[in-house]
Amino acid sequence: MPTDTDGDEICNNLDNDDDDDGYLDVEDAFPYNSEEWVDNDMDGIGDNQDDDDDNDDWEDHQDDFPNEACAYIDSDGDGRPDSFVIPNCPTSLEEDTDDDGDGVDDTVDAWPLDPAMGLDTDGDGLPDKHKSGLTGSIAEDIDDDNDGYLDTEDDFPLDANRWLDTDGDGIDDSIDADRDGDDWSDIDEENCGTDSMDNGDWPTDSDNDGICDAMDKQGITEVLSGGIGIAFALAFLLILGAIAYSRQESSLGESNPQIPPPPSLDEVMEVEVEEDSD
Repeated sequence: MPTDTDGDEICNNLDNDDDDDGYLDVEDAFPYNSEEWVDNDMDGIGDNQDDDDDNDDWEDHQDDFPNEACAYIDSDGDGRPDSFVIPNCPTSLEEDTDDDGDGVDDTVDAWPLDPAMGLDTDGDGLPDKHKSGLTGSIAEDIDDDNDGYLDTEDDFPLDANRWLDTDGDGIDDSIDADRDGDDWSDIDEENCGTDSMDNGDWPTDSDNDGICDAMDKQGITEVLSGGIGIAFALAFLLILGAIAYSRQESSLGESNPQIPPPPSLDEVMEVEVEEDSD
């Protein structure tokens, strides 16, 4: 009698699915077992019964890639394994460079498997900050670069060699030649007697030669020595002359208020004619 494993009244020699499990015999690792059809790791145990289908020593319920022997963990669930079982493992999978998906590369992430924490700039074991919306297991660092200045007061919170930038020009005060940003160097301001830390207090430079009046040998006198100076002097003399004339006219008016007006041209001519006739 011909063999008919699945009892479908088609003998196995003519039946293309002997166990009637829906998998053709040519694709079925267990063509006569209706409960098994795949043996991913080819260990002789069907995947339905096998607790470790890829034989990577991680049971399927713990393995994020139960049918991929090269990988088993995907911490952030992005479909890329945190790492491979062995270097250069033959697989189509791409290794994840940010295992916790916090936006910080694993190579610089102090907590590569904790999405709430990433950088620890000063290496003191405290995260620079927690990821928005998440609370880390460790308190945030309030001095990320460990320079003794709180981040809230530090103009360079991630640089231990810099902390103060008074004028906000990106140059630390310790090397900034113009700390208040008023375009006068600190040295010039000290020599000129103004406050080098106050951008509203800068030296006077009357002749705009870049040297403050206090240090300029000619200073304001240069302004008076050119055309402007001459014009100023003439205007000053005219004003003095006007004042003197006004005072003189006032004095004459008080002493002789009936001073006759000067003779007209006709009167002068008549006098000359009379003198000629004589």
